[in-house]
Amino acid sequence: HWVADENADGTDVPYVDIQTVDLSSDPEVAKYADKIKQVKVTKITYAVTNYNSEPHNSAVIFNNGVASFLALGATAPTVSVPYGAAATGVNLQTATAETELQIDAAELKELADTFKADKQLVYKSEGTLSVVPVSFTVVSKFYVTITANPLD
Repeated sequence: HWVADENADGTDVPYVDIQTVDLSSDPEVAKYADKIKQVKVTKITYAVTNYNSEPHNSAVIFNNGVASFLALGATAPTVSVPYGAAATGVNLQTATAETELQIDAAELKELADTFKADKQLVYKSEGTLSVVPVSFTVVSKFYVTITANPLD
């Protein structure tokens, strides 16, 4: 998860957040990181919690939102998908339910291959916030199956 806290006043404010997702941050994965034989990513989801738009108390829409996934050090994304419907954006005030990013099977395989090779990848979120100030937390979940052979 990550926390967004945009304190300036404004409308149509560009937003970018970059996180590194590290498989080996899980202690069980870390023990066998060098013995991973297969990684499978089945889905990636997000939800918004701790929404606060004081003092204007308006619904903040995340417009033209894109989730991009890159190998470490890469400049071009491996996979890039929109958040929600591009025409309406994502209402951050009501986006509290776990929502699956629309990533197809081939793209999920590309992400799994990156995880297998590097054990990590970069998750970049960018778009436009309709109005600020706003603060919120994005909870993102990666559904991953890892096969390792600890005896090798």
